[in-house]
Amino acid sequence: MISLLMMEISDGVNKTNFEKLYTLYKKHVYYIALKYLDNQQQAEDAVQITYFKAFCNIEKFENMDDYKTKGYIFTIAKRTAIDILRKEKTNVCVTNEQEDALLKIKDNFSLEKEILKRETKKLVNSKMDDLSEVDRKLLKLKYIDEKKDKEIAEELGIPYDNVRVKITRARKKLALSLLVEKEDMFDEF
Repeated sequence: MISLLMMEISDGVNKTNFEKLYTLYKKHVYYIALKYLDNQQQAEDAVQITYFKAFCNIEKFENMDDYKTKGYIFTIAKRTAIDILRKEKTNVCVTNEQEDALLKIKDNFSLEKEILKRETKKLVNSKMDDLSEVDRKLLKLKYIDEKKDKEIAEELGIPYDNVRVKITRARKKLALSLLVEKEDMFDEF
């Protein structure tokens, strides 16, 4: 690519300047790109892109040995390497086999999760049946119907503070009942 750029330059002064620019900094530009990319092929691509960008602005360079020119070239190299890294991160390749395996894992996980959720719901419902009618009604209004304590108090005709206390007690009874069930399940094994 560099040789193609050299053929494109018709002006002898620009051609000499570009050759000087290339020979002065090619190793440094390659090193910068390699440091960021950690891949020789990509670093070489970054060098070509860097010099193409420099070629597009060759008339802006007054002195090829100038620190401003050097800094400009190194900045282009660094940013080009970072751009290549960004593109690489967004283009993660997954084979069909890997995709199928990931989908199976996801499906199995979702299925297991759904089964566990259903079993837990059945267990909670069965333990809710063991509670008193008032406790059952309080928990249903609070957690299933998602009503506020004040609404529950108005509906049941119970003082607001009493509703909060009764909900807490009913929740503790349910939790204790579920714990006993869990211990019984582990005792069977």
